[in-house]
Amino acid sequence: MAIRGLATGAAGLFGIYVAVGYDVMSATNSSPQTTELFASDRADTLRKYVILGDVQLLGFGIFGSMLEGNLWPLFGSVTAGVLLHAMYQHALYAGQAKTAQQKGGGAQNWARAAWSPSPS
Repeated sequence: MAIRGLATGAAGLFGIYVAVGYDVMSATNSSPQTTELFASDRADTLRKYVILGDVQLLGFGIFGSMLEGNLWPLFGSVTAGVLLHAMYQHALYAGQAKTAQQKGGGAQNWARAAWSPSPS
């Protein structure tokens, strides 16, 4: 039984589900720094676990919204998912670009790869 008034407002629900999102991603992934360090060796595996975290976030957000009867849990989990997915994606591209630079790709390739939607 839910206790009404205890974090059931929009801000409370949004914040709780953002925190759930960060918890899920920390349970399914190493840090973005680790992702960047191992991007050249394990890109597919790193990407797979980010996607698995995204799916869990979406599921928790949908379920929380169904239980609560509003969309704030979904908004919170999707917000966390978008921010974290972007951060991990950037870490992956930055790590791949650094590897390319070390192999002679140059600084221009590093900048393009770090911020483009796909590695160049």
